[in-house]
Amino acid sequence: MIALAKTRRSSWVVALGLICFTGSLHPQIPEQYPPPLIHTPANHPADRVLIVNIDGMDAIDLANWVKARPESALAGLSRRAVTYTNAHVPWPDSAAGMLAFATGGSPISTGIFSSHGFDRALSPGGPGCTAIGAELNLDLPPPILPRDPEHNCAELLPHALTKVNSVFDMVHAGGGRTAWAADNAAYADLLRGPSGNALDDVFVPAPSPNMRSLIESAKFGDEARVRTLLGWINGKPELVPRLFGITLTSADAAQRSTALLFQTQTNHTGQTGNAVDSGVQQAFEQIDKQLGLIVAELKKTGLDGSTWIVVTASYGRVLSSATLRLIDPARVQAVAQMSAHKDLALVTADTVGLVWLKRPSALVAVLQAYRAQMTELGIGEIYSGEKLRLIMNSADEDSRMPDLILQPQAGVIWMRKGDDAPQMHGGFSDEQNHVALLVSGRQLTGRVDKTPVPTTQIAPLILRILGMEKMDLRALHQEHTPALPGIF
Repeated sequence: MIALAKTRRSSWVVALGLICFTGSLHPQIPEQYPPPLIHTPANHPADRVLIVNIDGMDAIDLANWVKARPESALAGLSRRAVTYTNAHVPWPDSAAGMLAFATGGSPISTGIFSSHGFDRALSPGGPGCTAIGAELNLDLPPPILPRDPEHNCAELLPHALTKVNSVFDMVHAGGGRTAWAADNAAYADLLRGPSGNALDDVFVPAPSPNMRSLIESAKFGDEARVRTLLGWINGKPELVPRLFGITLTSADAAQRSTALLFQTQTNHTGQTGNAVDSGVQQAFEQIDKQLGLIVAELKKTGLDGSTWIVVTASYGRVLSSATLRLIDPARVQAVAQMSAHKDLALVTADTVGLVWLKRPSALVAVLQAYRAQMTELGIGEIYSGEKLRLIMNSADEDSRMPDLILQPQAGVIWMRKGDDAPQMHGGFSDEQNHVALLVSGRQLTGRVDKTPVPTTQIAPLILRILGMEKMDLRALHQEHTPALPGIF
């Protein structure tokens, strides 16, 4: 018995020595993340969240800016932030992209696929609901408002088109103030949620008649929105919003102006020269300056330590000036008109082509017509049927989904020469989908997270920051969206 005990003890000693020796060969890998923060109603990291939506800012814009300008406002935010370098919007559109970070849902659940689209179940504006099928255009001032034939032909404001609630709904319902400084009244109304009550304050600057260009108008609007935001910050403490945000459009305007400049100043290589890059550069300089004003105001009022800031974009860079090729969108529209005839509902074409049909029976003819002219029209890929169903709701189950999506070839934009205000976002290109995203807060250190994440993960993160329950977001029950990783 004694000999047996000694043998067992010797075995344990040898085994322990092997474990220690093996451990020395494989040093412990450092933890990728610090311990997760707490998010309960009584113990959470911030009292408020500010969302800065910079239209047209993609991930590489943010990375290059922070690297080249370490003293900039964006670089300062990144030093106490998690920067998600592999973030993508579910669909690069002003309305759909904004609802992604506000609701946690993609067009699959939000009901908003495109700023300019069609709904086969609604009736067009005007008296009566005799016709079925309505164009939806949120970019018009005012937007085209459809009517609901199932509810006494009631006129539908944009917020009534949303099918799920947002973080603004939840914060407002919990007694917190909410606010948004928007570039468009229709987009701001979307954030009011299905109830129409989710925002306590909304600011949309009136357009100035003296603006001579897209860039001037965007700069004027950004400055007005920032002044309003600063007023919300330095107001009475009890009136400072718990959740608020702003849309900045100068970068988007500079990028869209690239296409206009392309029409008149294209050289033999297809490039537009340094003027374009200079315009975009100046736009980002202006945006960074405005961010600096916002951060300074938070510090001045003593709110910087209790406010987290989310910087992102509803869509990324709209084009690459080095590879532009303009094709008249009327040619894309004509193909559908000739093949679908009276069954055609709507065709839109800019950086993506979207086709809505009144009846599915016309799909085969339209599809064949586009396939026969892909090279001439600059079409790179066509999504329809099961291929479209893999990534979006299909047209037969969702009255707002297009029947076909036409992805252009690289560098192709369907735009008329002389168009002074092109609407260029949408499509599957990485350039437009791969957006900037950083989350800045006093408890964070400058970290980079390369995990692939959709911007829908911003919404549940915001609720955790504020100590709220993320599963109260209805989109999460359909799309199972987690919060952004590495923080909670």
